[in-house]
Amino acid sequence: MRKGVGGFSLIELMAVVAIISILVGIVMGGQSQLLSKNKVDGAVERIKSTMVAARLNALSTGVTQYVGIDVDAEAYVSSLDGISTYSGGAWNAGAAWTKLEGVNLLNSNAKGQAGVAQQYELFSFSSRGTAAGGSILVQAVGAAKTGKVIIVNGITGRSRTEECADLGTCQ
Repeated sequence: MRKGVGGFSLIELMAVVAIISILVGIVMGGQSQLLSKNKVDGAVERIKSTMVAARLNALSTGVTQYVGIDVDAEAYVSSLDGISTYSGGAWNAGAAWTKLEGVNLLNSNAKGQAGVAQQYELFSFSSRGTAAGGSILVQAVGAAKTGKVIIVNGITGRSRTEECADLGTCQ
């Protein structure tokens, strides 16, 4: 046996590689969940800020403003942009829909169930400060029955967000 020659054995190197692989797997799993949560949070904030702007615009101008949510296309539209208009039960052909990436939008009546006929959720904000609409559920793609719900108060026209651990029980 030679003295003075040092180094690591193959078993020691394999153990270190295995430990590093496990740690990387844990970190990447957490990153994936964080990314999904951030997509939901971002979509909720975009929709809510559009609703707040529509409500304030309706109060200041005296003209009813609309925000539409297309649950099939995962997109929303607002009458604030001057291009999109809602009348006669439909949005105009040139309406500027904004696509939300990485999330599923669910109609508040659907609660995650297939076969629900209503494709759009319409929120209207009147000059009196009241609103018509309800709520919309926002879920990360691939998430199992969790997400956030945006609820619009019909009397005040204000919107709020709640965490939803089970979409089947959300308001």
